[in-house]
Amino acid sequence: MAYKVDITIPVWNQCKYTRMLLESLLTHTDPEKTDYRIIIVDNGSTDDTPALLAEMAPRFPNRFHVITNTENKGWCVAINQGYDARRPGSDYFLMLNNDILITKNDWLFDLIDPIADRPEFAGSGPVSNAVAGLQSVLYNNPRVQAQEALYLIGFAFLLKCQAIEVIRKLDGFFVDELFNPGGAEEIDICMRLSARGYKFFINRRVYLHHFLSKTLSVVAPDLQAFHIKHMNLLYQKYGKEEVLAFMGNTHKRVLLAIPTLGQVHWKFLMTLITLEKPEGVIIEVHPRSLPDIARNNLAEVAMGCGADYIMYIDDDMIFDNQNLLMKFMGTMAKRPDIDVLSAVAHTRNAPFNPCVFKATGDEPYYNLVSDFKKGLIEVDATTCACTLIRTELFRKMHKAMGHIHFFDFVWVGKIRMGEDVGFCYNAKKYANARIWIDSDECVHHIGENLVISRKTHDAYREHAIIRETLKF
Repeated sequence: MAYKVDITIPVWNQCKYTRMLLESLLTHTDPEKTDYRIIIVDNGSTDDTPALLAEMAPRFPNRFHVITNTENKGWCVAINQGYDARRPGSDYFLMLNNDILITKNDWLFDLIDPIADRPEFAGSGPVSNAVAGLQSVLYNNPRVQAQEALYLIGFAFLLKCQAIEVIRKLDGFFVDELFNPGGAEEIDICMRLSARGYKFFINRRVYLHHFLSKTLSVVAPDLQAFHIKHMNLLYQKYGKEEVLAFMGNTHKRVLLAIPTLGQVHWKFLMTLITLEKPEGVIIEVHPRSLPDIARNNLAEVAMGCGADYIMYIDDDMIFDNQNLLMKFMGTMAKRPDIDVLSAVAHTRNAPFNPCVFKATGDEPYYNLVSDFKKGLIEVDATTCACTLIRTELFRKMHKAMGHIHFFDFVWVGKIRMGEDVGFCYNAKKYANARIWIDSDECVHHIGENLVISRKTHDAYREHAIIRETLKF
């Protein structure tokens, strides 16, 4: 017997995306396997959306139910309206954004089937290109087809009606309209269901393309401020520590960002493989057409996938301390004043100075520093050959700069400094960033003739015969 599902899609303008979603949904959903009905809640659209619904609903009378609001009542209210309009005896209820594109046959059946006979699971969700948490395709692994999740994101959130009725009876409501127009309400639902013993399921075989915030970005142009506000509502309701613990944020997530030309030395691979990594690590490789483009794109990925940190590692680096990443994360956890923390790398050419800089002058000139004390040292600029950065720093810079060209070349007079120094210049100028190095941690360039490290630098400075030998 087919599963009985009601799908609620709140819409407010953005007719183009709504049309794509509905056409793809009708194309890729098998009514023999899922007896589905689409409940459209039109929140007072003023574009071509009413005409689209007037065209499609009569063509599929058994598939469409349209609720029309005279004004935009918000996502949370619309979802509650949709749930109240569900058919008697519905087994499942799906909340679905209108900026979704479905490309997989039987997607809805595949979301339902694994949890249908498992009463401990309240809901199921797909993976996507643009979604926070474990539902991001960045976490996909061919060996993992599905996994249990602490929570699901509301862009495509399938729930058992039986589970919804449990919280409706105990709490007096389904979606808490405190979070209207929408944002963090799905975390609230998951916390309430979890408190009653329910679990959640991610099906990694189901992918839905997400165009991301096409309606919300019009309602709330400053998406960062919007999400912060709604997370604060969640903190006020439950307490910040309880929310973060529920979402698994006691362990920080880090994106290992590798700009590469594609010819990776085996020593670098061994360094990367044996590097001790935290839970939730993501590895992202970017073709290095130009280093500034690669680094900027990797920063955008880190912000998009919800990583707490990004660690840049050049593909010609090796380092001795395999606990380096964990050490850096531990240092930054204890030191909230550190925004950027770098290991010491050295220039590729004689005299192989450390890539550590102090700025002088009103229009700063960046001087290499060759002598410094051991341990943590605050500097004005550093290389990003092996550097850990708080992702929040990029968000602050984005807000202040209005663009994502964080890494850019800096001209000082007639001298052009590299994109790493340009990033440090921008970070300090636009976000008051504090930049540190850990001089106890050194990384080595894999050169054609030798490995360039602190030992190379020291040998060059101390011995004339070595200086002659090491000149390229």
